[in-house]
Amino acid sequence: MEEAARLDAVRRYDILDTPPDGAFDRVAAMAARLFKVPVASVTIVDEDRI
Repeated sequence: MEEAARLDAVRRYDILDTPPDGAFDRVAAMAARLFKVPVASVTIVDEDRI
């Protein structure tokens, strides 16, 4: 059930196959600072692709 809800959210946000978004850059930068690592990334995964 959790996987179905996650996939529904990915579809609802309609962000796959869109140009890079500055909001995700900021989230990745925040994650890197939080975990004290040089690089972090945000990856959106649906059933068949990343």
